[in-house]
Amino acid sequence: MTAGLLALTFFATPSLQKAQPVSVKPAFATAPVGTDADDPAIVYVPENPKFTLILGTDKSEAPAGGIVGFNLKGKQVFRLSNVDRPNNIDVWFGQIGGQKRHIAVFTERMKRRLRILEILPGDKPSFRELTGRTAVFAGEEGEDAAPMGVTLGMMSGRLFTWVTPKAGPKENHIAQYELHWNGKTRKIDLSLTRRFGSFSGVKETESIAFDPQWNQVIYSDETVCTWIYNVDARADVSRPVLRFNDSGTNGDHEGIAIWPTDAWGGGYLVLTDQLKGNSVYRVFDKRSRKLVGAFTGGADETDGIDLCAKTLPGFPNGIFVAMNSKDKNFLVYDLGKIARALKLKL
Repeated sequence: MTAGLLALTFFATPSLQKAQPVSVKPAFATAPVGTDADDPAIVYVPENPKFTLILGTDKSEAPAGGIVGFNLKGKQVFRLSNVDRPNNIDVWFGQIGGQKRHIAVFTERMKRRLRILEILPGDKPSFRELTGRTAVFAGEEGEDAAPMGVTLGMMSGRLFTWVTPKAGPKENHIAQYELHWNGKTRKIDLSLTRRFGSFSGVKETESIAFDPQWNQVIYSDETVCTWIYNVDARADVSRPVLRFNDSGTNGDHEGIAIWPTDAWGGGYLVLTDQLKGNSVYRVFDKRSRKLVGAFTGGADETDGIDLCAKTLPGFPNGIFVAMNSKDKNFLVYDLGKIARALKLKL
């Protein structure tokens, strides 16, 4: 039995208990992005972890919008400018186009498309544009055609991306696209494979994540709940695996980070409760979906979050990154300190 099919046993909503948040201080802050920080993504470099990068979106219309790269000291090391309102960003590392690449995909809302970069880590990190035919939500109009959230994942040797719209239908809300290497252009194109997923119709969906251990897509219905769908080839996407996290929050449901702790599907989900001045991050057990703790870190009105549970220089258990609206930057935390503060098993 596959992990995705086994997860169907969690269809009922687990009971939620309240957790008093503990405070964890950030290890460092990145430099400001420029005008409007929104979403981070971590480029982990397994062959040389010191070259690991933190990417962040500067969510403004062109020419001010951009993608910024930071090193593990928070210093800006590169910037892609003139991006037309980038919202969310995700990264993936693997074989595509005949070689292993670090791929970053982000939504360019005003252009109604995804942008794709190859990230080139090193002493002087840089990037290469790989955007081919990447228009999304074809046939839609207005904000129904405007991409917001994005995540990446590989299943059965095929690389997919899942995209949320700014507005859009209450059913078949999420669009799933396959990424294809184009040998002639040496770029990456998209093809739509299916649409699925529920939406309350209130406000919007933005944050979305793919859990490769369970082949599940998780996304935030901002004022209502968190949804989970199985998305492997045999999954029934006509109904969710779970609707949960529908009580106990005081702000919008925002960023999602997946925190694996073993090879068997264990670990945690970190979900943002977006609050002015000091957002709360609620931590759920991945298997039971029960709330196991919460923490704050002084980040203002957090949208996107990400984490890397790999050994990094100065961070043996990895890092957690949260958008900080007030200072237009990202705060970076020691993941081991978070685990100890919440008495979590790693």
